Amino acid sequence: MNVAARLEGINKVFGTTICISDSIYDQGQVDILARPLKRVQVKGRKTEFMIYELLARRASDDPELGVRGRDEELSAMTWHASQKFEAGDFAAAEHAYRAIPKSFPNDAVANFMLLQCAEREGTDFPDAA
Repeated sequence: MNVAARLEGINKVFGTTICISDSIYDQGQVDILARPLKRVQVKGRKTEFMIYELLARRASDDPELGVRGRDEELSAMTWHASQKFEAGDFAAAEHAYRAIPKSFPNDAVANFMLLQCAEREGTDFPDAA
């Protein structure tokens, strides 16, 4: 089973539609809008790698594929929170992830990552609202 097939399953965990690996992101970052999700390790890979949610293709004329309304804002907010998480500052990451549902209600990624922050901080289940 290849990485793409494993990432398809990860979509269920994050509540996303399209997850891409760091290598795909690195190759296409100029042409796409994505937001970081989390470092993962999948069966068949020896090391962890960052995965991203593909939000849009920047140059697309197709309204389903192109950058929509507030996609850039969602991406920027998630990048900020992810940087805190990856640096091990889970309290700051939690604070940043809490801001996302205030602007983007029911954001599954933020809610999932709030749980991840709580696990690392050893706190109870966070209220995402």
